[in-house]
Amino acid sequence: MLNSLLPPIEKYHDIDHVDFLEWLAVRLLLLSLIISSVGNQHLDSQVGMFVGQLCGWFSLIFGLFIILRSYKNYRLFFLLFCGLIAARFFRVAVGDVMLFQSIYTIFLALFYCYASAAMIIKYPLITIKTIRWICYISAPLMLLQAMGIAEWSHYLRTDDHGQGFVQYPALFSDYGEIPLTTIQTRPSGIFHANNLLSLFAVFACVLQLATIRDKHIFPSDIPVFLVAVLTMSKFVFVVLILIFLRQIVFAGRSEKIRAFKLTLLVSFYISAYAFLFPGFFEYNFSFQNYYLGIMIRLYDILSAMDGIQMTGALITNAAGVATLYESTGAQSGYAIIFSLPKEIWLLIGIIGLFVAYKFLKRINILSPYHKDIAILSMILLFTMPVITGFLTGPLFWFFSGGILLPFIISSKSIIGYE
Repeated sequence: MLNSLLPPIEKYHDIDHVDFLEWLAVRLLLLSLIISSVGNQHLDSQVGMFVGQLCGWFSLIFGLFIILRSYKNYRLFFLLFCGLIAARFFRVAVGDVMLFQSIYTIFLALFYCYASAAMIIKYPLITIKTIRWICYISAPLMLLQAMGIAEWSHYLRTDDHGQGFVQYPALFSDYGEIPLTTIQTRPSGIFHANNLLSLFAVFACVLQLATIRDKHIFPSDIPVFLVAVLTMSKFVFVVLILIFLRQIVFAGRSEKIRAFKLTLLVSFYISAYAFLFPGFFEYNFSFQNYYLGIMIRLYDILSAMDGIQMTGALITNAAGVATLYESTGAQSGYAIIFSLPKEIWLLIGIIGLFVAYKFLKRINILSPYHKDIAILSMILLFTMPVITGFLTGPLFWFFSGGILLPFIISSKSIIGYE
């Protein structure tokens, strides 16, 4: 049944030939990262924390197995793994001292970026099928969360924004008829927070868009882009516009047509959402809501540059309506970066420009498939920090792995790719 919903990627890529352990590691790495992120956020549940920690260690084992089976310089990567473990223990023993936290984040980023890149290059079929399975599960769950008819559907969520896990029947309800709660207006699916789901959604859309080298829409597109729309995330819609425009302007003829058709599919989903949830639609797409989100992140970054952590902001729109927004931490990854000493974030900027220069020099040697993923992943890398401060989280770097494709393929460091 599921195979009938999957487009024949074999037409465009070699079929993966892997043994059982490889298949298991590739299939379970992303799932273990998701379970770990959810479990570690349930601080009030010993079982949840235990499962989260256990899956976190499993993700390290799976990632190490994939890396050692994929790259030629396996000794160097094993040293990277040892450095990551050592930095993790030092953080536990000493605390989150900036030096150890920075070293840990660098090792973590390299480890999961390389693991993700190996999956994209060596195991494209298993990777995209795993992502689709997650979307098959998340899409109906998100609909239940938005409709407000199943309390159990919010069990995995932890960010209630101080509103509590109270839900109201929302189907066909106009704006003002029911209270607006974040757990319904911004569902989280199988993730613990909508922001993390948004990162997954754009990662899934990038791979789904680039994997199928055809002008047609396939059945597997339906749940992937439905999840993206149901997030009702401004970030997701902005990224979708960017990646669709990139494909329409620069990709091949078939990919241009496919991107245009997917734009129409997303537009249809948004129209259907407006019909089913008119109140939520008016709220999520209101100018005031967009203005509030932009100004909060702008003030957060400006505060960080002045060495101040924003605890709240009183924002007044053009109509003179004031909204008080309270904050308990950085609202974006850029705020975290700019909160560092000026010399450090200037160094990060210089290194980033150098890497971008090397990236652009090597991008043209890639196949159209890998080139599309690399460029679209670069878009993700610069846009994801806008909505989240999860820079120290493994999922953030796993979703960024595509940016390494030009460096890995040009250096011929993947086993079997000469």
